[in-house]
Amino acid sequence: MQVAGFFFLFSLLPFVELWLLVRIGRLFGAPSVLAYVLTMIFVGGWLARNQGRRVLEQARAALQSGQVPEEGLLGGALVWIGAVLLIIPGVISDLLGVLCLIPITRRAIGARLQRALASRVQRGSVRVESVRWGGPSNGDVIDTVGEDVTEEDPRLR
Repeated sequence: MQVAGFFFLFSLLPFVELWLLVRIGRLFGAPSVLAYVLTMIFVGGWLARNQGRRVLEQARAALQSGQVPEEGLLGGALVWIGAVLLIIPGVISDLLGVLCLIPITRRAIGARLQRALASRVQRGSVRVESVRWGGPSNGDVIDTVGEDVTEEDPRLR
């Protein structure tokens, strides 16, 4: 799917979410919908904290034993995305958020994303570059001294 398609879907999603909440509100009443939205916000925060801590502890234990973390950064990113989706009011976003937070589905989503990213890197449509902050990547250090030149050149004033 092209970027324009994703933009269209994400532009349309809030309206679909609002329509669903209104429809559910007509069936069960506005207080029920409000209770649902508030409950999902709290559940999302609790699950994010619980699952996020669990992913970090597993990563730390794996690194201490000299192994690569099972879920790594992708698992942590999916926990964060799931929490944000649960906090956003809506039925569809809540469903997607729960899928990102449940360990079994999170691993399946992560594996699929990892395969898709790997194939794009192999095709050359995605490049991975490392950036080193604080200086050139070849190890040379360039030390400079600043100098005010505004008095010498009247155009710079």
